[in-house]
Amino acid sequence: MKLGLKIFYKKDYETIKPLFDKIDFLEVMALEGEDYSFLKNWKKPIVVHCMHTGLGINFANPLNFSKNRSALRFAIKLADEFNAKYIIVHAGEKESGFCAEVNIGHFLQKYDSRVLIENSIYKQKFERYYFDYNGIKRVMEAADKKLCLDFEHAAKSAVQIDAGIIKFVKDLIGLNPVYFHICDGDGKEKEHLYLGEGNLPLKEFKELIPKDAWVLIETGHDIKKQEKDIAFMRS
Repeated sequence: MKLGLKIFYKKDYETIKPLFDKIDFLEVMALEGEDYSFLKNWKKPIVVHCMHTGLGINFANPLNFSKNRSALRFAIKLADEFNAKYIIVHAGEKESGFCAEVNIGHFLQKYDSRVLIENSIYKQKFERYYFDYNGIKRVMEAADKKLCLDFEHAAKSAVQIDAGIIKFVKDLIGLNPVYFHICDGDGKEKEHLYLGEGNLPLKEFKELIPKDAWVLIETGHDIKKQEKDIAFMRS
């Protein structure tokens, strides 16, 4: 198993330096306008994460086309510069009547084969297209892209629709994800907790991960706690 940590800014990179010899890759959030030249000092693989809905990107919304294209092109440029293995995207949601699932496929199928679609979280106030097996499968096929499985997103979705977490996750494993995000949480509001600080079935999640998988530990940057997270995943 290859393990990675996530950074947004240079300060994150500097903070986690004590853990560099314990991880195999970095996942980098591609924030337009940020300077990532410091990554030239990083000698291990990189995965790039495109900006997402929380940062104003929504591939389901055709009125957002320019922002969507700019964000994805920036992510691809960064991936090209540092020879990234994958580019992670959040597909989109219905934030207005102009949004449609079909827009996601039409937009993403044109782009880089390294792009992976990350499963989202079910929310009643939004129409999420890709939180469960059927929705994700449709979008993956329409966009001709593979899956990044986020365990915490899946667990939260399962709780909100009153489904069993392990059964829900096993269904998503059936879509053959090639990359994984893991953290702890409470299945409700708390998320990105250090491993063991929530109530998610982390041991069961770990057993579902292929031995050669790439896994991002998506927690904060408390070095001692992240060191424990890494040790748990290595055990």
